[in-house]
Amino acid sequence: MSWNSNATNDWSTATLNTYLNGDYYNGLDATSKSMIVNTKYYLGGNNSLANGSEIYYSWERGTTVYNGRSISWLGKIALMYPSDYSYTYALGVDNTCYTEGNNCSTNQGGKPTNGWVYNTNSNSTQWLLSPISDFSNRVFTISVRGFTGSSGNGGVAYSIGVRPTLYLSSNVRIISGTGKSDDPYQLSID
Repeated sequence: MSWNSNATNDWSTATLNTYLNGDYYNGLDATSKSMIVNTKYYLGGNNSLANGSEIYYSWERGTTVYNGRSISWLGKIALMYPSDYSYTYALGVDNTCYTEGNNCSTNQGGKPTNGWVYNTNSNSTQWLLSPISDFSNRVFTISVRGFTGSSGNGGVAYSIGVRPTLYLSSNVRIISGTGKSDDPYQLSID
């Protein structure tokens, strides 16, 4: 899907935001909906790729945006931050991907091999939430090769992969499963 069919990097009015919090959310069953909480998503950006999870995190929560765009949004479903992706490589999983998210394709076959978020079988670039602040129509992405990058000249209007992100209620509990692909977590809400 496109991030925003009107070609601006303003999440508060993005068509993907409207879809995820409209048709997508409304297609969930009542129990699933009750597990998702309204959350403040931070919309700060940067004008260049950062090196390191902590740097991503700091500017995501900052006020650098294109021409007065919103710096936060309250809602149920959004997209990953660049720091979310980079943090999955922490604690020795892949130090290059953790400290240099935009230089993360240095492993086997030019792709990261250990991060649980990166899909090595994916043939699609994926949208991230954070804007490229010097441009009205660009946001950060995860490339096919597994590094954080920019949506480039095509901006936010073209279609690439979408991975919805949400926050679970503090009343949600894991009742079974190990979290592996062949034994996913089963959740319940108190």
